[in-house]
Formats: sequence, C-alpha cells, structure tokens
Amino acid sequence: MSVSSSAERPSKRPVTVLGAGAVGTALARRMAGAGITVAGVISRDVSAADRLAAAVDASVAASNEEALPASTRAVFLCVPDDVIGDVAYRLAQIDHPWHKTVVAHTSGAVPAAVLGVLSGEGAALLSLHPMQTFPGPDHPGAFDDIFVGLEGDPIAVEYGAALVRRLGARPLRLSANEKTRVHAAAALASNGLAALLAVVREVLGTAGIAPDDATAVVQPLIDRTWSNLSQESPESAMTGPVARGDSGTIRKHLDALQSAAPHLLPVYCALAKEQVRVARRADKLTHDQAGAILDLLRSSDPNI
Repeated sequence: MSVSSSAERPSKRPVTVLGAGAVGTALARRMAGAGITVAGVISRDVSAADRLAAAVDASVAASNEEALPASTRAVFLCVPDDVIGDVAYRLAQIDHPWHKTVVAHTSGAVPAAVLGVLSGEGAALLSLHPMQTFPGPDHPGAFDDIFVGLEGDPIAVEYGAALVRRLGARPLRLSANEKTRVHAAAALASNGLAALLAVVREVLGTAGIAPDDATAVVQPLIDRTWSNLSQESPESAMTGPVARGDSGTIRKHLDALQSAAPHLLPVYCALAKEQVRVARRADKLTHDQAGAILDLLRSSDPNI
C-alpha cells in the first residue's frame, strides 16, 4: 500500500496519536468513533497513554516513539509547537515504512514543513489544525461541522480532507503563508474573545458586581449580538455609541474608565477605533463624526 493508493480511504489507514492531552484525546476518540483504527497512543505521560489507549481500543500504549506500531500508516503529533521538530527527528530514526505513511501535526502556527526530516524518509507531510477550542478532552461534539485547516503535501492534504469529512468536519485547504494568518484570526476569535470578556467582568467589578454575576449580566447581550452576527455582517449588526457618532457618551466612558480602571483605557480605545473603521465601511458615520471620535480617543491614548 502506497501513500497515494489510500489517500482518500481514512478507514484503511491505522493511526497512532502522539500526545494524550486535550487535542490528542479528542482527536483519537473521534477517529475511533468514526471507524478508524487507532493502533497506538504514545505520550510522555504513560498513565495518560494507557487511559486513552483503553478508551479507543488501541493495542499499544507507550511513552517512547520507538513503540510506534508497524501497522501505522498515519501519525498525528498532538504535541506543543516547540517540540514538533524534535519529535519528528526521533521518529525519523525509527525503521518504519515511511513511504507509506502520512505524518501530521495539529498546530495552527507552524507549517507541515516543520516535519521535513520525515520527508527525507519518504513520508507525506500534513498540517491538520482544527478550528476549535479544546479546554478539556471530554467534548464528543467538538468536531461537529467545524472547519479544519489543511496544508502540506498534496497527497497528504487529500487524505486529510477525506479524514476531516469522515470526522464530521469541513476541510479548509490553505497554503503555508495563509495558515499562519488563519491561525492568528482563530486566536483572536477564541482567546481574544475570552480576554475581552475578562475585561468586561473587570469593568463591571468596579461597579460592585461579582465576577459570576457579571457574566450573567452581559450574557443576554452577548447572545443577542451573536445571533445578529450569525445572520448579518458585522457592519450591519453594529450598534452603540460609536456607530451613532455619540461622542458625548464615549467621553463619559473614557472618564469613567480613567477613574475606575485606567489600565483598561488602551483596550477600550483600540476596540473603539476598530468600531469607527467598521462603522465607516457601513456608512454609519460621516467623515467628521469619525474624526471627532478618533480625536477623543487619542486624548486618552496617544497611540490611537
């Protein structure tokens, strides 16, 4: 069996997962549930490898790459970005039919080429990045209808696309340059949103609202905003003082933050500046209104 002969038959490729953390666990469980044979689980934490291997009926659970099952025809490196190259180097030292094997990593920040040492052994390289957050391993629906970024050797990408569809997700083919930009966008959408909510809770805290209550206070607003955004563009969905050109209210916001949480002024100003750009694209603000708001923001943050 060559790499190309089974590129679009994921069920014919036994896989080994390296890394039994949140991503590795979620991926292995989903693959097993989709009828894909998980031949092995390898993790520095051997107890984690044992638990995941038992959950997916893998015959091998180990803490060393040398235990890679000979039947493996797809390897998934679900490990921290800064060790991917080292793991790939150790794998390349193993006597394995690499010319029949796809090797993938799940990082969104680095290209498939980081696995380059295995290309020299004949492996087809793939970057497979789920556009999803994995705060813990027990999320059976985490792959449902999500996009998964794919980049790498053409044969490996074809295999990845077939695998992603089998997992119930949607493939998104990217170049190496595109994938880094997409990952930046994904980080803003997920981690940036979490950071923004933390800022919101902190500001509400200055008004005496406890953190848990703060989330409840803004939850209906967030839900309605997301509902609007799911049906129309950000330009159309945007409301509020910036979109209305209400400089007086914005000044009050800046004064309140200066008094209660001055360290958050740069966050407010940066987001308000972006709201001005969005509102201008939607023709909700005149040139003069936009200029007045930007001048006001600069009075609180000269970097705007």
